[in-house]
Amino acid sequence: MQGPRHSDDKMNSLMMAARSIVAEKGLSALSLRTLGKASGWTLGDLTYHFGKKQYLLDAFADHEAKEQIEAIGGFAALAKLMTPLDNQTLAALTNLCIDDAVSNRRALSLSWFELLLDREHSDATAAAIESVRKEQTAAWQELLEQGGHPHAGWLAPAIAAFVAEETLHSLSLGALPEYRLLRNANIARMLDGVFPASHALDFAPLIDRLHSQLRREPSDHSGRRGTISQAIGDLVATSGVGAISHRAVAMRADVPPSTVAHYFRTRADILHAGIEWLYAALQDGLQQDMPRGPRDSMGIRKILDPAPGAVVRTLSRVGHQISLAAARDPALAPFAAMARSRRGRHARIVFPAAAATGNMDIGAAQVLSLVASGAHITSGIWDKTMIRSVAEILENLIKYYRTSHE
Repeated sequence: MQGPRHSDDKMNSLMMAARSIVAEKGLSALSLRTLGKASGWTLGDLTYHFGKKQYLLDAFADHEAKEQIEAIGGFAALAKLMTPLDNQTLAALTNLCIDDAVSNRRALSLSWFELLLDREHSDATAAAIESVRKEQTAAWQELLEQGGHPHAGWLAPAIAAFVAEETLHSLSLGALPEYRLLRNANIARMLDGVFPASHALDFAPLIDRLHSQLRREPSDHSGRRGTISQAIGDLVATSGVGAISHRAVAMRADVPPSTVAHYFRTRADILHAGIEWLYAALQDGLQQDMPRGPRDSMGIRKILDPAPGAVVRTLSRVGHQISLAAARDPALAPFAAMARSRRGRHARIVFPAAAATGNMDIGAAQVLSLVASGAHITSGIWDKTMIRSVAEILENLIKYYRTSHE
């Protein structure tokens, strides 16, 4: 970072202006020029202070991380008042943590998930993200230890990851009763030991009800319509939901915009066809070494690694992008509901150790999927170390189940 130091009040005001831009329009909309227009600073002053956009992004990430850590501290202080800490109280605190982030810190939450989902992290931004993850995990572990929980070290990282994942979904789906019931059921299952007891709730009706929010007939993926659907899916996977428009799809499919409009009149029509195609293509990747046939022609092999874990991470990332877009545009909420309802569909393939217990129902599959996905997005660096860390969290969650049911 370059240039003279400014007062803390001026810098905080500048970062709040940056947050407004990112929360409303996404991280890609933040630049020295847009920030200058929003804050009243001159472009020359911003350039002199930050030097280039990356230094601005690093400063923004650092500011938002500090805000997140302050919020974690406030929640932890409140949570410590809740004694004794049984599973019912712990479930209430988990819900409170999510709802507070969605209702009272919505702009901060939106900007933070923009940073988390940006895969082009600098080292400074990755360090800021990692500091928040550690603080979140430490807060839950301290709370569990204070409550005398015998497996605080195992459960705390799982709760922290789950809260991150469900906060993102709650930003777009929090008002839906079907989603609220499903979230509550997932929390209870996680705290009770993941795998079902003989009296366990049947999750299938709740999931089906949430999935039914998208009331559309399956798209036709044959002929010219199918070619355009493939282009949409490719664009979503590589550039995100925010990049979708008739013109952008036309360029990717190498057809006139009028052709795209002929088959898909609205943006919702475009999204439905492309997301449906993308999920089908990625699902094929789990059933065989990679998608084959016509889907190959759009370069799906370039989108993801053929390993099942990598395919699911791509599915997870697409779901996150849909949820974040739906948090700004309520018209996309049905697509977010569809993405959330799909969590855990491939758990038997991705979590073979859990499947080997013989107790893997859809409720257990959803919990493991949500925890794994949340652990992925809250990691500042996407590498083999991160993957091993996620695997360890899941292994310990399964250990917690076995120990708690002995």
